[in-house]
Amino acid sequence: MSNLIRWLDEKVTFLKQNGIKFINGMPVIPSEALYTGIPEMVETYAHRHCVPCGIRSKTLLAYFDNDDNLINRLFKIDDEIEELKQYGGICGFDLSACITMLRPRQKTSLLVCAVFNCFVALHEIKVLPNCRVGDLATMSLLDTIPPYTNLISGELGCHNNSLKMYGMHQLRLITKKVGPNILFVYGNLSKKDIRYIFGRRPQTIVLYPDHRHRTRDGKTAIVAEWDGVYLRKTPLSDYLEERGVA
Repeated sequence: MSNLIRWLDEKVTFLKQNGIKFINGMPVIPSEALYTGIPEMVETYAHRHCVPCGIRSKTLLAYFDNDDNLINRLFKIDDEIEELKQYGGICGFDLSACITMLRPRQKTSLLVCAVFNCFVALHEIKVLPNCRVGDLATMSLLDTIPPYTNLISGELGCHNNSLKMYGMHQLRLITKKVGPNILFVYGNLSKKDIRYIFGRRPQTIVLYPDHRHRTRDGKTAIVAEWDGVYLRKTPLSDYLEERGVA
């Protein structure tokens, strides 16, 4: 824990020296560092070398992993910056902040995530903010995200029914407050989930298969367009081609 506090102190000092704004004690990613494109692939950092060189600039690296591995990444970030620049950017850091944790631990985890994101942003790496919050008392974190900013959510975590439904409820609140033009998802959302999260609000959702389903089962990314009643699904490659996105 002392190493983590030391890391936070060092990085927060760096952020302040470089003009990063803080809201409610949380650093704010500069607007010009926010990722605004549509990646061809989202892959975890652990499997980054599986991304073909030709599409690395169109791929986002996600920090969806167990906390021990993520904490190790924190202490190595200075040495990994140049490697990250080979890719299109990163998805927001995802250190756990579960509702079952004591609130001080939740807030510490969320601060670590926000500091990491701003640190890499200052090194010219684009960041797609993650929908990571803790319990409802930590929702003020969303004040650091400008309205209509695209977001990503990892949907491979706890499948306990009560916690999953709480997570769906949080996602409904988060997307209603921020109003992302596109919600990116690493994993899957069912039509039932989509109906619950968005209700009558139209929403474009891009679903990226996780590493196992992509490599083992040949799953590909899908664009789900929800109009409040009906759901239309299109392969991401076709969706991008229709819009002339190379």
